[in-house]
Amino acid sequence: MKKGFIYILIAMFTLFLTACSSNDSNVNSDFNSSSNTDFSDQTNQTTNNQSSDDSWVSDQHKYAEQNMSSAQKLINDITKASEQGYMYPNSSVALGDTSQSVINAYGNPESGDAMNMDYPSKNMSFDVENGTVVAIISKDPKLESITKDDVTSTIGKPSNKEFEGGSEYYDYNVGNYLLSFAFAGDNIAYVYVK
Repeated sequence: MKKGFIYILIAMFTLFLTACSSNDSNVNSDFNSSSNTDFSDQTNQTTNNQSSDDSWVSDQHKYAEQNMSSAQKLINDITKASEQGYMYPNSSVALGDTSQSVINAYGNPESGDAMNMDYPSKNMSFDVENGTVVAIISKDPKLESITKDDVTSTIGKPSNKEFEGGSEYYDYNVGNYLLSFAFAGDNIAYVYVK
């Protein structure tokens, strides 16, 4: 009785494998013989699934940004711009641009020299080496209300802290650049990216 059951089980398994392999060859031959197969629906489904996943992430970011204070939003915007080599909120010149690009965007420097192009009326300065912008400094009055706690609660602990000339600096690595918040007391005096 046991042997009969085992033979039947083996026969059914062999039949099953044979059916599966012939079904696969039919699928392959159908696939190969059909040159007008339209995969756009499958691609659209995949794209739609990815975009719905991306929109979920985007919605989460929007929700988080809606619940940020104005100081946190400003810090977040500064960080995002700095990752691209810009200084938010008022720089249209990026790190690596030429000193001529600065002049084209802001006019001749109001003060400074060939190594420091200063625009006090625009609350901006650009450090230049060999004709290339290597640092962008913002002294925008909006920054003065931002505290150390605002910065650390928004973007975390700095990668480096240092004291120099009566100011405390919080440094953050952002992309290929260094973003630094300079504090006079508990509030920001200026911010730079280099």
